[in-house]
Amino acid sequence: MDHIELINLIKNNCKTAAQEKYIGRLEEMELMEKKFSIRSKRTLGTLEGLYSSLLVNKQHQLLIDTLPYFRTIKFEGNYNHWYCIEHILEDIYFAILAMGGNEVLENQIFCHYKTVYDFINEDGSSNRYAIDLEWNNSHQAINKFNDEIRSCEEYKGVLYETSVRSSLVRRVVSIILLCKIKSLEFDDSLLELANEQLEILNNDKYKRYI
Repeated sequence: MDHIELINLIKNNCKTAAQEKYIGRLEEMELMEKKFSIRSKRTLGTLEGLYSSLLVNKQHQLLIDTLPYFRTIKFEGNYNHWYCIEHILEDIYFAILAMGGNEVLENQIFCHYKTVYDFINEDGSSNRYAIDLEWNNSHQAINKFNDEIRSCEEYKGVLYETSVRSSLVRRVVSIILLCKIKSLEFDDSLLELANEQLEILNNDKYKRYI
């Protein structure tokens, strides 16, 4: 699957105005000098918004069907954009869980996801230290979640709140995958918190972005 096939697959299955807007942006990139590029922050930012929408709208099979494209993208020290790829992989992983799980697909994402932690940099240094860093960051984000939501409601607006709620779902998946790396048990109650955010994001309040 190449990026044209990816865009067309999603375009033919859009459910919301927001999804059509995201697809429109991706198509515009093909017509402009700044073409669709998986190394472009604009491309990746648009894909992140699109994938959040697909997950909230329970287009689980569609998300899963796009996995082959993202498995072709390798981590090669490209730190500046890899976190966006991780977020998309997290959305697809959650979709797999929502459909009852699939050990083969879950393992494909897990093996791809952990390549950043197995990577050896040009100076010979390892990224294994980042496992605990990401573990702590994810837990801190979840622990501070209620404060972030209150801040959104008071000061930062609906767009930022949409991002915070979507990010929490991704943080939960990050912890699931890090638990596998660290050989730890996962707290299933976090999945309930993630599902709660997806239900909230179905409200009309967030329709413009979802």
